[in-house]
Amino acid sequence: MRLGDLVPASGIRLRLSSTEREGAIGELAELLAAQVDLSADLVRAALIEREQLGSTALGHGVAVPHAKLAVARTVGVLGLSEGGIPFDSPDGEPVHIFVAFISPVQGGRHLLALAAVGQELSDAEARRRLLAAKSAEDVHALLDAVPAR
Repeated sequence: MRLGDLVPASGIRLRLSSTEREGAIGELAELLAAQVDLSADLVRAALIEREQLGSTALGHGVAVPHAKLAVARTVGVLGLSEGGIPFDSPDGEPVHIFVAFISPVQGGRHLLALAAVGQELSDAEARRRLLAAKSAEDVHALLDAVPAR
């Protein structure tokens, strides 16, 4: 799985307006809900419930809010925050790149999605290019350009 497969162009928010954790999760939940025709409140509650188990921030300005719900397929969205949002990151740095996703309760696609985020966003140059993108289409093109592993 690649981020380009997980995140459709319609699931990209170039600039999140929130400056705090719950607001960012709410914005991401709205994007996710639109992708799978679920209530944004349901998606937000699932993401927050998972976040309460421990921060999904990976460090280096990346976080991966995620949850399992009654959906047919794994779907993700990507949001960027220019100023960064405090997210209890292991390195103490604010998060600038959010990849949120929901997966079916059964199956292993959830782990594949987590692995894709970790692999593709571990590269500092890839993160820099995403943050410098001027449009959602540019972001999706960057995600789509990553070769399948």
